Amino acid sequence: MPPSAHRALAALLDRETFDIALLNESVMAPAVRLLEHHGVPAVYVSHNVDADIRPAIAAKVRNPAKRFLHRRDAEKYRRMELDLLKRVRGLTTITSEDFARYRTLAPTLPAIVVTPGFRPVSQAPSLPMRDRQPVALLLGSFEWNAKIANLEEILNAYQRYRADTGHVRFSLRIAGRSRPGLFDRLSRQHNSVEFISRFDELSDVVTDARIGLVLETMGGGFKLKTLDYVFSDLAVVGYPHALAGTDLDPETDYFRVDGPEDAMRRINDLVDETDRLETAARNARRKAVAAYDWDDRAKKMAAFLAGCLEKD
Repeated sequence: MPPSAHRALAALLDRETFDIALLNESVMAPAVRLLEHHGVPAVYVSHNVDADIRPAIAAKVRNPAKRFLHRRDAEKYRRMELDLLKRVRGLTTITSEDFARYRTLAPTLPAIVVTPGFRPVSQAPSLPMRDRQPVALLLGSFEWNAKIANLEEILNAYQRYRADTGHVRFSLRIAGRSRPGLFDRLSRQHNSVEFISRFDELSDVVTDARIGLVLETMGGGFKLKTLDYVFSDLAVVGYPHALAGTDLDPETDYFRVDGPEDAMRRINDLVDETDRLETAARNARRKAVAAYDWDDRAKKMAAFLAGCLEKD
């Protein structure tokens, strides 16, 4: 939390009154003492178990000097999160796996699982799968080192697969925010891949694609892009651990793969099986419409917050 944000929060708390504060991610831990000073209870809205995820990511950094720095940073976040768990009134997680882990870190802290709420933007009916291009889409925010490393792993697997087979039936599209200059560099190395860093609407990059990829090897938590794919009627190809918490069933609602090379082979085999892709996409949407209703999530969160305030 930068000093400017700390000062802004202090000024806000001096000026206005609040019943409760939601701290979004462990990086907000320094705000707790300020909130305590003003008598404002807090609830921690967790997206990942930072005490576990950040050390795991740091361990995968290959450069020894960078790995040392990442480990120091990970330890800082670990301490912040553990301190946060001692000071907040409650905790929300977005997956049952994270909930179970936090039970070991803070056994007595009131906690619930609140899966993401999602209200799809109204859009024109999706194109039939057979009328779309044989495109596999990877959405993401490619600004963090772990995300960039994961992207490069996928790109290298695609390049190797093209070289080994001589011909592939699908093209790869990468779309999302990126670190300045990253897509320019990668497009020179992978000129068969389409990189899109600027688009006005999600429909600009999903409408003509058949497959959405969830291939994160590092990082935890719920992958929100899964819902972008599902509500855009793309068939999902992904790793089971990356789809944890979605309640989608492999081979019924999405297609399971176990590594980047396996993903390339599976996509190539599936991309022209449009009826099969359509069925999986339809199954996933049917399940998601009920599971991620925004109003239900909001009501669950409001009831939990009210319970946390009753501890006064």
